[in-house]
Amino acid sequence: MQHRLNWDSLRFFLAAAREGNLSAAARKLRVNRSTVLRRVREFEKDLGVKLFESTNHGFFLSDAGEELMHTAVRIEDEMNSLRRHLDEREHEMTGTVRITSTLPLGFGLLQPYLRKFRDIYPGVSIELMATLDGTRSVSRHEADVAFRTVVNPKDEMEGERLCDVAVSIYGSKDYVKRNKLPTRVEELREHHMIGMEGALGQFEFIDRSNDRATGDIFPYRTNTLMFHLAAARAGIGLASLPCYLADPESALVRVFPKFRKVPTELWLMTHPGMKRLARIRILMDFMRDSILQDKAMLEGQST
Repeated sequence: MQHRLNWDSLRFFLAAAREGNLSAAARKLRVNRSTVLRRVREFEKDLGVKLFESTNHGFFLSDAGEELMHTAVRIEDEMNSLRRHLDEREHEMTGTVRITSTLPLGFGLLQPYLRKFRDIYPGVSIELMATLDGTRSVSRHEADVAFRTVVNPKDEMEGERLCDVAVSIYGSKDYVKRNKLPTRVEELREHHMIGMEGALGQFEFIDRSNDRATGDIFPYRTNTLMFHLAAARAGIGLASLPCYLADPESALVRVFPKFRKVPTELWLMTHPGMKRLARIRILMDFMRDSILQDKAMLEGQST
């Protein structure tokens, strides 16, 4: 006969054996008396032996119960030891945290915060990976934490919105010296504009109805914000850039105080269940608090 033995059954057996009373065992396990009796009888049936003798004076172990008691105590000790070990590992501030973000976020925003985190938690290694939209690696469980610039993300991750990400028009100081800066959006047509290859969304506010007559207002195009930044810094023309990326650049000046055609938000995200790990939870809390201290800069209000 094959006997079935599981830890949950052993818990009921041990409580009844130690208390010698069904009611006392029920209080310890936070269940009712009938549940304890039912579980004990089911356990006896599974094992094919009688574990307890019930008398007017109490609930006593049988010979088979005495023998099982020694084994059950050893198993309980092992389970408690394993639980303590797992708890220690879960709260241990060592290991690796893999972070994915867009290239501009990783280049222009996250590095100083991650340096401070490493100063406080030197046992945690950081892997920062750039992706096109900050999502691909996380969706394949190749990263633990994602920083994303989206609006209302809809996927399997969970997270929180940290703040808006403001965008404005920037040019180099050299460009400003050589050209009269616009005071109105419509005057941008008179300037050299740096466009985004394949997408002109950042300049949707410009009336393009007369492009054929006036020529392409985007004589220079790039396919990344980092190239946008470099082109503006080189004085090639005016570029639409996130304020957190362009404001720290001493060579650049804002053309307009602030402009956001389409709102963009910064989200901090992870997979459900990952925050159970101490290093993930603490890093996310640290990064959230650090970034929110610079919220004005991200929302374009720091100048």
